[in-house]
Formats: sequence, C-alpha cells, structure tokens
Amino acid sequence: MARKFRLGRSRKNAERKSQQHKKSTCFVKKGRPTKKIGIQQLSTGIYLPPLWSNQSSMQFVHFCKIEHGSSNQTAATVTKSVTINEDLSWSVNVHGHKLIAGKCNALCCVKDKITTKAALSRLVHQIDSLSVCSGNPDSHFLELADARKGIFHSPSKNMVAFIDSFFPVMFEDEMYSRTLRCNECELLVTNNRSSNLVILPSERTLRDYTNIVKAKTGFSTGIDAQLCHEANIDSIPDHEKYVCLVFDEVKIKEDLVFDKHSLELVGFVQIGDINTHLSKFESCSMPQKTPVAPQLATHMLSFMVSGIMTDLQFPYVSFPCSTISGDQLYSMVWGCIRRLETCGFKVLAVTCDGASSNRTFMKLHQSGDNLTYKTINPYANEDRPLFFISDPSHLIKTVRNCWANSYGHSYTRKLKINGQDISWQHLVDLYKAHRGPDCATLGLSILPKLKWEHIELNSYSKMRVDLAAQVLSTTVAEAFAYENSPHTKETERFVRIFDKFFDLMNTRNTKEFVLKRKPNLAPYINNPETEERLKWLQDVFLPYLDEWEAYAHAQEHLSSAEQIKLCLSQETLQGLRITVGPSHYVFRVLQQYNHVEGTADFE
Repeated sequence: MARKFRLGRSRKNAERKSQQHKKSTCFVKKGRPTKKIGIQQLSTGIYLPPLWSNQSSMQFVHFCKIEHGSSNQTAATVTKSVTINEDLSWSVNVHGHKLIAGKCNALCCVKDKITTKAALSRLVHQIDSLSVCSGNPDSHFLELADARKGIFHSPSKNMVAFIDSFFPVMFEDEMYSRTLRCNECELLVTNNRSSNLVILPSERTLRDYTNIVKAKTGFSTGIDAQLCHEANIDSIPDHEKYVCLVFDEVKIKEDLVFDKHSLELVGFVQIGDINTHLSKFESCSMPQKTPVAPQLATHMLSFMVSGIMTDLQFPYVSFPCSTISGDQLYSMVWGCIRRLETCGFKVLAVTCDGASSNRTFMKLHQSGDNLTYKTINPYANEDRPLFFISDPSHLIKTVRNCWANSYGHSYTRKLKINGQDISWQHLVDLYKAHRGPDCATLGLSILPKLKWEHIELNSYSKMRVDLAAQVLSTTVAEAFAYENSPHTKETERFVRIFDKFFDLMNTRNTKEFVLKRKPNLAPYINNPETEERLKWLQDVFLPYLDEWEAYAHAQEHLSSAEQIKLCLSQETLQGLRITVGPSHYVFRVLQQYNHVEGTADFE
C-alpha cells in the first residue's frame, strides 16, 4: 500500500508540473510584458560609432559626437548628441540646435520612447549616418543677413531664418564657416545636397540590365530589336518615328581585355568591316620594313538615336578608334541610317560637333560652292532629305571661347565690329563692379549667377555648357545696358543676339518658356512661313554674321591674319550657318502634322 501511495503521489506531482508548464507556455505565447530597463542600464554595453563618447549620469543617458572643424582648429566641438531622459523619452541636438522629431523626415519612424539597448544603438548609429543640412552658405545672402543682425523676420516679426556659425558645413565640396539656415530646417537629412552622389542598384541588378544584350562594338541585330521594342515602333504614329542621329567621340583608356566568352582580345581599333579592310589594305600596300602592329583604341565613337518628337534616347552603336577621318565617318553614318530606316524610323537630321573630321564628312556631300546642310536620303521611303546640324551646345561654347580670347586669356582674338571692340575685359570689369571682392553694394545683385569660374576659365570650365549659356545671357546683356557705357554697345548687342540664338535652338517642351519667362523657348506652333523667330534667324542672325565678316575683310590696312582675328573663327561661323540653314525646312516637315507642336530638340 505504501508503494502504491508513493506512485500515486508522484503521478499527481507530475500532472501538476505538466499543467503549470502548459500555463506558462500559453502565457508566453500570448506575450509576456518585458521587464523595463532602468535608465542606468541603458547606458552600459552600447557600441558607439567613431568620435562618439558616453557622457551619461544617474538621471539621464547622454551620448555625444566630438569633432574638430579643421586641422588648424584645436578646440573640439560637440556636433551631435543624443539624450535619453528618465521617462525614456529622447531628444537630439545638432550643431547646438534642438532637433524637432516631428519635423525631421529622417527620424519620423523612431518611437517616442527608447526601452531597449538595441533601439538606443540603432538611434545613435542612424543619427551618426545622417548628414547635416548645409543650409545656404551663399556669401551675398549672408551679407544681407549681417545687415539685419543675422536674423530674417517675417512681417509678423517672427524669425524665419538665421545665420548658423556653430560649426563649419560642407557644400559642393567646399567648407563654409557660416550658413543661412531656415527656422524650420530639419537639420538632419538622408543625403546632403552637397554630396552629389547617386545611389545605384545592387551589382546583381546592374549586371542583369547590362547583360540583356551582349555588349560588343559595331552593329548588332539584337540592339536593333531592343531599339524597336523600346520605341514601340509598330504602334506609334508617323510623327513620333522622326529621329535624329547624334554622334561624338569619347576619350577612353588604352588597354587590352581578354573576353573569356569569345576568346578575343578587346581594345583594338575596330571602325567597321569596310573601314577596317581598307586600312589593312593601305598598310599592306605601302612598302615598310617592319610589319604594322594592331593599333590600340584611344577614343570611342558613339552613335545615339534621339527622338525629335518623343523622349527616346538610345545609345545605338560604338566603334573603338584612334583617329577618324571624314571618309571613314561616311560609311559609319550611312550604315546607321540604312539600318534605322529599315527598322521603320525616319532619320531627319544628323547632329555632331565642329571637329575637323565631322566638317570633312559634311563636305563630302557638297555640290558646288554652296554651304552643305542637307543631302538626299537614298534609304527613305518618301522624298525626304537628310539635314546636317552642328551641335548648338558646342557652338555656344566656341562662341564664348572666341570672346574669352578677345583681349583676355590667350589673346588670340581681337573681336571688333563697327569700330567697337567686343572684349572679354568688358565682362571682367562688369563682374568686378557688381560681384567682385571690392564691390561696394550688398544684398541683391544684377548678376546673380555670375561667379569667378565664369570669368577665369580653365580647361575644365571651357567644356561646361552652363557657364557659356550664363555668360551669353539676357541677364548679362541687361547689366551692360544698366551701365550704359558707350564702349560696350557692340558687346551688349553680341550677347543679346547669341542668347536668342541659343534659346531658339534649345526649345525642348511646351512649359519651359513659362517657368523661365523666356518667350524664345516657346514651342513652334505657327506656320514656318509666318513664324517670327524663324524669320529672325534668316533676316537678322545670318546678316549679322555676314556684316561682321565683311567688316573684318574691309580692314585693308591689316594683314589677312589680323583680319581673321577681328571675327569669330571660320569653323564657328560655318557651324552657325549650317545649323541655321535647315531650321526652316525641318519645321516645315514636322508641322505637316497640325495637331503636333514643334518642340524639336536636335542637341
């Protein structure tokens, strides 16, 4: 009996423990409330990013980031700090200013209270990774703020902006000791405006995109099929089939790469089958003692298909080359046109810069002594010519460079018309009077966009189209008119004419002229015969070039070399005339579709 009693009692104990285990298991599944961590326990065992330190006390948790402004600055400054209060609420200070969590989009997902060490660690690392908003460090706005004791007020006397000089900020790769900050500034942003970084997809995604069609030089039927698919060539209306063929050379690094798939060395010159065979034939026919080695490519000649009435931008074909000639370009360009016309596109124009090989290519289509800006397109189904256009963006740079070398920089030009100089020194004096370091005026300026990089050009800034367009602009012309100097009248006229020319060649959409308040950017919706802007190109712009060139040749007391310096370069004049020549005919072809606005862009 005793044995049975012990067995029964042990069985009851086992059942009781099993029931307790089930109750505890069920309680855990429903979610047992976690034990609250004290304020003192939060500050221990946290891995901090570099330059961060723990300054916690018994009442609150405090982490701060200590930085030096520059190598010459010895005093350390707390730039960012995170504080956890006794009620587990948090606050952040950036550059001495308290951050309002509700107004900072970068921290909108952080909970109101920090209850775990993991949440605190995530918050500190997130704040460390965020960039400090650079504000507006423009010196002219700062000078205007200094005149108002460093604070801008609204009409209701509320502060709307202030000067922040707590710690230097980085803007466009430059360090500024002060910046103008809005009162509602978020202080922390995910990507600072000065970083100029583009977040790309992962390597796998990029590899999938780039390997859709096997990359190779020369023409490819796979590229043709991809172009037709992207343009949806079978279902688009006729006016959307008009395209412009754009080509240019890009400098590449000389090197050889082994392609493990094709078992070939990539990096030699390949300028098409016909040109390659002709080059080999010429090298073999010439008597040489040593065999000619294959030549490494130094440039990549790239062709792009650009939609005239659509947003199509498609890199079509590339050819590795070293030096290219006009006759070699002939077979490449017409090879592209033949394939595009076969695919169903209508090639209306060919656009390129003013390189010597490109000008030679255009002269191959010349008939007589007339300027060549169009030729017969033998691959077109209808009677449609092919027009040649010199890139307006390249032309505006060459015009600016000729002006910059007139009594400035290399001093290779002495631009002059009607007895007055068109001198770069006029622009320098204008800049010094309104934007220079000795400028006596503060606040708003009549030359808001003009900077020193517009005046002192280098090899890099000479290639920037935006700098050339901002110099040859209505704003600069109005500044010359404001000065009202009798010596700058022709310079003012020169700037106005080329500003209008660039606007007429840069019409891209139907709303830009409203946003920029420039009527010359409006789309061409009138009949080409009555369109005033097209008439201006024929009746004002081209006669201006003829007048200038005639004036230079009329100075018989100067040598021919000195006469050439009085006008723009011959290459620039030829490119301007080639670009203006087909404009009337191109818009006549496009506006046969009455419901389509002419917003063609041939750049």
